[in-house]
Amino acid sequence: MNYRMKDNAREGIDFQLIFPTGIDIPSQNPGALGAAVARAYNDWAHKVVAGHGDRLSPVAMMPAGCPQEMANELRHCVKELGCKAAHLVSYTKEQQMDNPVFFPFYEAAQELDIPLFCHPGTLGDAGTLINRQTHFFPMHILGRPLNCVAPLVAMVLGGVFEKYPRLKVVFFEVTAEFLIFWMHRMDDDYEVIKDAGMCPQLSMLPSEYVKRNCYVTCETDGCL
Repeated sequence: MNYRMKDNAREGIDFQLIFPTGIDIPSQNPGALGAAVARAYNDWAHKVVAGHGDRLSPVAMMPAGCPQEMANELRHCVKELGCKAAHLVSYTKEQQMDNPVFFPFYEAAQELDIPLFCHPGTLGDAGTLINRQTHFFPMHILGRPLNCVAPLVAMVLGGVFEKYPRLKVVFFEVTAEFLIFWMHRMDDDYEVIKDAGMCPQLSMLPSEYVKRNCYVTCETDGCL
């Protein structure tokens, strides 16, 4: 971490939020194993940055493979470890992110005022279309936007942001303009579907939830 601090100073980085390389290990392992791995990683990462808490903060890994423990792990990371943000998976093998099993986690994030960072994956098992590719290049091209589109659409159209109006979700490494197309796409369908009474879970245009609840990052040149 001392080397990282020197490098950050050269780059002019005032504060850095840290993701693990193998995000799926703590976030996707199922059941009690997933909960234990997430707790082990979060406690270890906290010790790694000890003494640099004013400049470095690990993003808390949430055990989405064990949804019933996500709220407890979030409270542990925020209240005991001082984490300032938590990870949000794109989806799991069993659920999309509007599944009610995740609602206690969203409620805790809203209560604690902690933003959720959705960082996409590109591995071959990371979702339909991506898992049909044979090498990294197309996996990366498809994986970055599609693995953020899935939770965006699920949470907006599934009424998550209607239910939790102060929830904040940040989408990483998909370029800032990706939201524009999907705001238009969701609004366009909404105008038709709402007249058929097919979306009672929404009280306003999908794009309004995006404007209120969602954020994106802007990547520098050469960033994957």
